[in-house]
Amino acid sequence: MIDNRPYLVRVGDLASQALNTILLGGTPDESTSGRSYRQGVLSGHKGWSQMRKFVDCLFSPWEEDHCKKAYQADLERAKLRIQINGETQKNG
Repeated sequence: MIDNRPYLVRVGDLASQALNTILLGGTPDESTSGRSYRQGVLSGHKGWSQMRKFVDCLFSPWEEDHCKKAYQADLERAKLRIQINGETQKNG
């Protein structure tokens, strides 16, 4: 799997996943922003809702609805990983 995103974007994604995993006890393949959207909007958790608002505000000069887009990117990455794992098992 080749990731053609700019280097700094990939490093930021790694940092977000590490923060979510190491400091916040989340899963390794989910970004902090994506988790903020999932738990703040979809699950209605107050703390994560506040986090989503903060992160979206932080990224607002560059991107609208950053956390929602990060959540969607997390889902796409998960789908791709499932697809790759399925192909590996078939060719196994």
